[in-house]
Amino acid sequence: MLELDYSEFYITNVCNLSCTGCNRFNNYNFKGYQRWKDLESTYQEWSKLVNIRHCAVLGGEPLLNADVIDWCRGILELWPETYLRLITNGYRIEHRQDLYNLNLEYRDRFSVWVGVHNENHVDDVSSRVKQWQQGPVVDTLYDEDPYNVYRILKDVNGISTRIEYNWWFHQGSVIDQMGVKRLHNSDREAAHSNCNMKNCHHWIDGKLYKCGVVALLPEFDKQHQLTLSNSDRELMQSYQPLTVYSDNKEHFFADLGNSIPQCKFCPERYNGDQIYAEYKKNL
Repeated sequence: MLELDYSEFYITNVCNLSCTGCNRFNNYNFKGYQRWKDLESTYQEWSKLVNIRHCAVLGGEPLLNADVIDWCRGILELWPETYLRLITNGYRIEHRQDLYNLNLEYRDRFSVWVGVHNENHVDDVSSRVKQWQQGPVVDTLYDEDPYNVYRILKDVNGISTRIEYNWWFHQGSVIDQMGVKRLHNSDREAAHSNCNMKNCHHWIDGKLYKCGVVALLPEFDKQHQLTLSNSDRELMQSYQPLTVYSDNKEHFFADLGNSIPQCKFCPERYNGDQIYAEYKKNL
């Protein structure tokens, strides 16, 4: 069996928030999502080949995908030893009793993590999570590390939900200047060394990618027309993900920790800034 310490199942480009610098470009009108039933048989084959210790379901906003419960349950059943997190912005969580029931059923192997992307929305998002949980809820703040502030909300059934303060973002691979969108032209190794996503290997459409950026750039280019040289566009489109039928699985896994030519499209160093994400419908 091949081994992955951590990987992410990316199930939708669609998001309801406008987070400046989103590293998967979901702050734009980025369309597209995946149905579990269309890919279940492919992931059944993958589960016979790959052990996954920890994984996440995310997007975009995964709760905007109608199949999100099928995705979570399907992954938990196919990989019975994995620990799964659902990563959401929490703006719809109070309406999802089915998600709470799934959390109860798999409480030892499944949890929900909520990222707050606007410091002014902490109370609103926390209130939504508390409505979703069953009270009384014990709310504990962990702020010893100023770069990793979060709260744990634990209810009467022992369901713990983590709320992370995620309103400091750095720039992503897309540079948008007055609507003209281009990519970085970095030193490949410097960008890879700098990257905080280099171990966030992505499952998309039943295929395994080095990261979300290399997986999503070609589709983003189709929808939003990046300004690129012919050679850079060819490079962007040349990446070959691993399929369940590929012959080079061992080599691909051995190389996952290394840089790829497309790393040049990401920044060599990060410039961080506080963001104030809003509902897209309010903009």
